[in-house]
Amino acid sequence: TFSSSNKSIATVNKKGEVTGVKTGISTVTLKVGESSAKNNVIVRPQKIDNIASYDITKNTIKLKWDALEGVDGYKIYAYDKKLKQYIRIKTISDPSVTAYKVKNISGRKLSSKTQYSFKVRAFIKYENQTYYGKYSSIKVETIK
Repeated sequence: TFSSSNKSIATVNKKGEVTGVKTGISTVTLKVGESSAKNNVIVRPQKIDNIASYDITKNTIKLKWDALEGVDGYKIYAYDKKLKQYIRIKTISDPSVTAYKVKNISGRKLSSKTQYSFKVRAFIKYENQTYYGKYSSIKVETIK
């Protein structure tokens, strides 16, 4: 028989098929007679759906998003035009913090009449590993 140590995180049916319910870690156990085997199931964070900008000044942009249950934090990325790729600009290790004031990207201050692109993703940590959710939609904002 199959069982899950935390059915609020992951369930397992009689065939051993596991379904993630919400972000977290659960142990699935298979027991046959006197023998058993265990495996940890990691349900990754969901995608952040609601990223927004507010309180835009001539050299800052504030970002905010909805909190996700069961995560350990968030990573914020900005598009670096010189590198032509997204780079991490902030790691927030407090899951209750769901806003960040962007002042610079790669050490360069934000400037007026410039367009910036941002995305955020949540993460959980387990046994010295970090597991990421999908990136949010890209938030594009122009400082006037």
